[in-house]
Amino acid sequence: GLNSPLTHETVEEAPGSFAEIRDNGEVIGAALRTRAGVKPVYISIGHKVDLSSALSWAMKCCRGYRLPEPTRLAHLAASGRLPNKEPAAEQSRLF
Repeated sequence: GLNSPLTHETVEEAPGSFAEIRDNGEVIGAALRTRAGVKPVYISIGHKVDLSSALSWAMKCCRGYRLPEPTRLAHLAASGRLPNKEPAAEQSRLF
């Protein structure tokens, strides 16, 4: 609710460390450290996705950056900074 701020414990520095985010005692997501020395990203539980799976997928999608690759590319595209690439014969794979 509006009168109950969402809080989480401090997230350790190691990549993959996380702290649960709770709302009125219910776990609704986590603050996830994807790389050492950067701010955590916030992962929410989605439709038919539990927190453990969401954290695992987020870490698998990071590719050396703070943000998961789909989110990072969306931010670059929205700001007009997406690198120009020659059209590929095949779609590249995330994994």
